[in-house]
Amino acid sequence: MVWGKVSACFVIVPVQAAVWIGLMVVNGIHVSGIVPILLHVSVASLLMILLSAFVALHYRERTSAQFIFSTALVVVLIGVLSLPANPANLIVLLSIGAAGSEHWIVLAVMTGILAAGMAALNRYMRIVEKTALQ
Repeated sequence: MVWGKVSACFVIVPVQAAVWIGLMVVNGIHVSGIVPILLHVSVASLLMILLSAFVALHYRERTSAQFIFSTALVVVLIGVLSLPANPANLIVLLSIGAAGSEHWIVLAVMTGILAAGMAALNRYMRIVEKTALQ
């Protein structure tokens, strides 16, 4: 059930990003690196969606979950955006064709974190299910 909700949230991300890129191209704005941009946007968004899934599983009351998620997201975004090779900066560099190969390293690290997060979410779902059944 949780993975269905995660998937529903995620499916729109690459579609929305592709539509935005398409609108920029239609308006005469050249965009380079479309595929790497979509990859970075998708992985970064899925990481945020996983964070929300963890919070929703842990805090059953909606008000608490929303507050904790918002606060955690601000802390995570400040931490990530303080890095010199952060995903937002890399997406801008990719769009103008100025990103070096370091964006692949960042994408690989983010994908590794994503894989670990997905495994951790699976483990946490089992723990929550066991405690709910008791």
